[in-house]
Amino acid sequence: MAISRYSNSESLIESKGRNSGIVWNEKILKFLNLKEVSISPEETPNVEMHIYSPTGNKLLTSVNVKNFIQRGDEIFIDYVTELNDINIQRGYFRVVVNIVKEVIGNSNIPLLTIKDISPDRQEIQVVIRPDIEGVDQAMRKQIINGYLEEYSSAFVEDLALNFGQNKIYKIINQKEWINEDDLVLRLYKPLPEEFQLNDTCWLIEQLSDSIIDEIDINLDPLEAKPNILRGPNFEIESRYNTITETDFKSWNTLLNANVNTSQKIIDSYFSGSMGVNLGLDYTGFQNFIQYSSANERLNNFKYKLQNIEYFDQQLVVLNTSSGSSSDPTLKNISNYTKRRDSIIGEFDQFENWLYNESTSSLTTHGDTGGYIGAQQYIIKPYPKYLQNGSFKLHHSTSSIATNWFNSLSATASLYDIQNETSLTKSIPEHIRLDVNNDQYELFVNMIGQHFDILWTYINSLSKVYKLEEQPKLSIDKKLLPDIAKSMGWELTNGKQATQLWQYRIGTNNNGTPAQTGSIFSQSDEEITEEVWRRIVNNLPYLLKTKGTKRAIDAMMNIYGIPNSLLSIREYGGPKVGGDVPALIEDRFSYAVQFNSGSNINYPTSYIASGLTNWGIDRGTIPAITREFRFKPYAKQNMLVYSQHSGSTPLTLIGVEHTGSYSGSNEFGRMVVSFGRAGGGGGGNPEVPVTASTDWLPLYNGDYWNLRYYYTKTSAGVPYNNGLNVNTTYNLQVENASDLSNGSINFSSSLAFTPTNSNHYTVWSSNGLSGIGSTPPNTVHIGASTSSLDSFSVESYMTNFLGAKAATFSGSMQEYREWLELLDQNAFDRHTLNPTSYVSAISPTSSYDTLVRQYTLGSNTIGVDLSPAGTIISSSHPFQSIISNATPIGFDTPSNISRGNFIPVEETYYIEGVSSGVNSAKSQKIRFDNNKLIRQLSPTNTAEVSTFDYASLDTNKLGLFYSYTDQINKDIFNQVGDVELDDYIGDPDDEFKIDYPLLKQFSEHYWKKFINTSDVNAYIRIFSQFDFSLFNQIQQLMPERVDDVSGLLIEPNVLERSKNTLTKRPGIERNDHDMLLRDMSPTSSAEKGPQFDFNINQPMSLVSSSFVSELLFNVNTTNTSSINIGLDTVVDEYRKSSFFKEVVFHFSGSVSSPGKIKRNQAHAVSQSLGLFYSRSLIDAAYNDDDMFKEQSIKYLGSQISAPGINEPSNISALEFKPIVEVYETNPNQLIYAKEPRPVDGTNRILPGNIIVR
Repeated sequence: MAISRYSNSESLIESKGRNSGIVWNEKILKFLNLKEVSISPEETPNVEMHIYSPTGNKLLTSVNVKNFIQRGDEIFIDYVTELNDINIQRGYFRVVVNIVKEVIGNSNIPLLTIKDISPDRQEIQVVIRPDIEGVDQAMRKQIINGYLEEYSSAFVEDLALNFGQNKIYKIINQKEWINEDDLVLRLYKPLPEEFQLNDTCWLIEQLSDSIIDEIDINLDPLEAKPNILRGPNFEIESRYNTITETDFKSWNTLLNANVNTSQKIIDSYFSGSMGVNLGLDYTGFQNFIQYSSANERLNNFKYKLQNIEYFDQQLVVLNTSSGSSSDPTLKNISNYTKRRDSIIGEFDQFENWLYNESTSSLTTHGDTGGYIGAQQYIIKPYPKYLQNGSFKLHHSTSSIATNWFNSLSATASLYDIQNETSLTKSIPEHIRLDVNNDQYELFVNMIGQHFDILWTYINSLSKVYKLEEQPKLSIDKKLLPDIAKSMGWELTNGKQATQLWQYRIGTNNNGTPAQTGSIFSQSDEEITEEVWRRIVNNLPYLLKTKGTKRAIDAMMNIYGIPNSLLSIREYGGPKVGGDVPALIEDRFSYAVQFNSGSNINYPTSYIASGLTNWGIDRGTIPAITREFRFKPYAKQNMLVYSQHSGSTPLTLIGVEHTGSYSGSNEFGRMVVSFGRAGGGGGGNPEVPVTASTDWLPLYNGDYWNLRYYYTKTSAGVPYNNGLNVNTTYNLQVENASDLSNGSINFSSSLAFTPTNSNHYTVWSSNGLSGIGSTPPNTVHIGASTSSLDSFSVESYMTNFLGAKAATFSGSMQEYREWLELLDQNAFDRHTLNPTSYVSAISPTSSYDTLVRQYTLGSNTIGVDLSPAGTIISSSHPFQSIISNATPIGFDTPSNISRGNFIPVEETYYIEGVSSGVNSAKSQKIRFDNNKLIRQLSPTNTAEVSTFDYASLDTNKLGLFYSYTDQINKDIFNQVGDVELDDYIGDPDDEFKIDYPLLKQFSEHYWKKFINTSDVNAYIRIFSQFDFSLFNQIQQLMPERVDDVSGLLIEPNVLERSKNTLTKRPGIERNDHDMLLRDMSPTSSAEKGPQFDFNINQPMSLVSSSFVSELLFNVNTTNTSSINIGLDTVVDEYRKSSFFKEVVFHFSGSVSSPGKIKRNQAHAVSQSLGLFYSRSLIDAAYNDDDMFKEQSIKYLGSQISAPGINEPSNISALEFKPIVEVYETNPNQLIYAKEPRPVDGTNRILPGNIIVR
């Protein structure tokens, strides 16, 4: 925008609305005595209007504005009419209006020309142009005299030179004008370099400052229609409809986009190929041509395409011409655009398919095409290329287009020859052979195309209920709601509130589609259509499973929403007896896929345990339990796990396959070959021992959980980290299938006790030390073989199996190491819920005992393990222990997105905490256990059910996006089925503001987290989903369900608010009253009150407990009143103003089930000094003695500076300010990232920030 000539140009660019352009410098404005200029009614000023785009690009200039009204000294401009006169119909613009009086010349005849310019370009000499016809010498003198009579001084007038295009330069002085060549003007600002000698201009008087204004016009006339109210519809079904309509909008508001985008929207609604999309397969002529000519229809398309190219070429020429802003040029541009768009809009469906469809295949397995005789052919859309996110057509004269047309034309001609149903075949041969009848034959083909349209509609009626997943080959989307309604289903549109361009053509208002790599997003209408089509195609299954979880899962799959984001929660009563609240979920995850020779290895080491047994540290010990999940693929003998010292095998764990057990080839057994075990029975102590489990269906296609651990039979070496012969090694494998309903299907184990005391070196090595001079012990997940066999481990395994076993071929998940012995209950939980890491010691002890965890895909993250140097990090809770592993020998994956991982779908049985009535419970079918409590009686019930003392089941069903639900799942994985009733039911907490035991328990869970989660990022995900899903799911729910759906914000299971309903009761003495007076403190103590004691009724006070507290005795009988005046007494020490005293707080284990045991544990922990927290209280007063020391330290050595945040003159402070004040973020918490150790103990405490 040419507003740089104004002194306030910056504010004009940034501001909105109407503003004035000021020429004078703001610094000198206050010294100027500017007069106000009024426009007299008898004079008509000249009004210039310059039109710019909002971004400042010059569009048009209307020099002489005609459409304005002058009322007194005010002018009212009709912008709408003025812009309409120059063919601007609608849009958003910025205009500059100059109100001037023409003095010498005008825009049509600029009389002045530049004769000379001074070096500083602030003074110019202008003369009257000698080349203007009709202006002779006499007229020139008349112009000069007229100017001198009215404008004797330019200093007092608002004169300016106007060069056009809003380029006006103010004149502040002039030389006395004597002759025609002597007009020298002094400008306020230097003349820009763009103006040179002989440039023309004219002289004006500015009657007003320039006005800069913003206008938004809409000139499309709206047809006035009467408002007719429709009668009520009492049969409308509104239960499943969502009202999301917007306000009424005009045509221009709906199409408020650039021209191309608006035209695409118009074409999509009003094209000539409107109607029902029959879903025809245009890759074969037989699908849409029966009576017309395929070759003629192809030639017709080519003719239209060449016309479109011609119009596009003309538009390019017109838009790039110098006079593109003139009226005739704009009209030509508009005409060519309309003619081009008219051709595109009148395409039939075949031509529309050729013009708009991409050249890629419609279906995954290729296009159908057609046959001419025995020769197959496939029609491809017109060739296109990708440019700037959209497809462009190759020019019709290009080699690609020419080859496409020639090839398809030959196919079309051959089809016409063999098409016996063509109408032209009914024309007599002599008429067809006459070349003068070609127009008649063309007319017959046109009639044939009309009948082709009727034939395709009739033929498509049979496909209405035919299931077709490809939307372009299926029935039209307009029919989907009616088809669904005929089957008892209501479809809803969840995208109806989006912008029109996003909904209809899938772009923004500039026509740019959303893009991910080479994939372009669909329009919202296409997404809705695809969802509707999926629903209609799957309606038989949805209606058959209506009212079950399977139906809801199917609907979520239709919308493409994973179970990890949208939760389905069924609720039941509290935990009773052995009944465990459980969630049953179908989970999707990954598992690492092992190929031949691949494995994951890490060096074994001793780990410092964070657990203590009442102050006795267990020290640095090896892992006690190792566990993992595996699923073999090939039905053969294979190894799944091995340990090596360098290249020498120490332990091999394999699977032996058999095809002769129980008539099935799915059975196998686990086999262990353990080196240095003394298996020779008095012979070589280095001889291995071998053992095996029972036969199990290990090859049934399910995952099997394996735990490998050791137990102690006597004191000896407690943690297998030294010479001993009392350690028993155990291996157990078990399985729970998806249909096990929460129970273990198969389980078997083996055990062996080595007689060689050096066996502990096979289990683990301390740090990087090996066995003597050998390398350290390493674990190979997936097993590794070697040519070395110093301890005969591999040879014993080979002898046991009958042949050498291959390395593992299958998949694995969840490899873990524990510093504890997992009992059977904990191992069963891990089998039923593979992501569970519940400890066998206490609900939260896995933080200390789980020291290695490789998820191997269970966290739905897949990576490429083939590159050298890849590291697999451990996901165990206490990340201060580093436990990384290295993958070796993995093939380069074919699927880069998930790497060497394969998808897994399983049913998880998750044990959750018991939190009262709203405990999650997926199993609604209960098998009750009843028992007799008395003899049978005809009048009284003698039977008691397990659930007689529990609350009734609930009909509540949760279907929601829940951030908290993701946290609850991890809580369930760590703590299992803890009964929170024990943590919130202590009567001692009645008058407290929270639940101390629950708070302490939750702190043990949260301590594994370092950073907080971003709940807002989780919520932002939901803008990507279609919320009409909830309306669809409601049609699948039973009528009795009390559903809660949508976005759920709730506390997690370890958070519980508490309100104190009453205050702690106090003791009220009704036999006396006291009148307290003010206390008078001394310098060393707090004085008690002085009061009068009145006895209101006869009584005897002899060593009463109350009086003894006042340190005196009263002996009296039948006395109605006794007045006792006491002196001030000391009842509390005086508190220090700055000294503090430490108070320790003790407690027992949070996992203790009852209050008695917790109090006992509290006493034990207090006797051992194991406090869980400490606080400060005011100490006794001792402030005076410190005064001299304070004077030495800081009172007598005060320093000063000029002020706050001012540099000091003290070099010891590096001249920094003594007092600094700075602003902090009130929404940010500053905290220590490292936990704080407890003095004198090995305990680590978290921070003490409490947010209520």
